[in-house]
Formats: sequence, C-alpha cells, structure tokens
Amino acid sequence: MINLQTNQDDYEKLKKGKVLLVFLTRGCDACKKEIPNITQALPSLIPKMSVYGVYIEERSEVESFIQENQMTFPVLLDSGGRMFGRLGITLIPAKILIEDGAITKMWFGSSPNKSALIKDVGEVEIQ
Repeated sequence: MINLQTNQDDYEKLKKGKVLLVFLTRGCDACKKEIPNITQALPSLIPKMSVYGVYIEERSEVESFIQENQMTFPVLLDSGGRMFGRLGITLIPAKILIEDGAITKMWFGSSPNKSALIKDVGEVEIQ
C-alpha cells in the first residue's frame, strides 16, 4: 500500500491504532460525492485515527484525479487490487475501520454528509 504523498509503503501503519480506509475509484459518482465528506470530517477524525483513501488504479490517473478533486487526505495505491480482493469488496465506496490490525467495521456507499460519516465511524463531531 504505497502512500502517494510519501512514496512509502504504509501497510504496517495500517496495523497500529485506529485507521479508516475508504476504497474509491475515479469513475464512481458515489465516490466523488464521498470525497468532500471525508475532507470535511477530517478535523473530527484525525485526532483519533488515521484516514486514507485507497485506489486500485494507476498512479498517473489517480494523481490527476486527486488534484482535480482537491483531496486533502492521504491516498494509498492498492497495487493490483490485492487488498481490495482479499477483503472481498464488491461495492464502492467501501469503508473499513481497523483497530490495532483488526477490522471492526465495514460498510458501503457514500455518506449523505460529513456528520453521518463521523457517526458511522463511531466518533463525535468536533464543533
């Protein structure tokens, strides 16, 4: 799981603490709707967990998509869709909450707004 910002493999980081992975693709309208929700929810989520967008597409395609959609959260590349397949993801956006390496929750579809996303993660919104 290569982090596009650092070019480092962040796989080990996903096993520590609380992590929210949001699997997205460029051609998915629901994914495009979820990006602003994630961005707006970050102030409430970041103090308590790491948040990553995860793409299985080519780096060059994803980099331009990130810029076009003004994504402010870290993005991981799931090379060849290995994690995507291993987790049995069939719908996107897919959200996976991990705590100390164990999946504690998995859900699908875009959130109606940032408050719903924060609630789904089990956190309280910072006012």
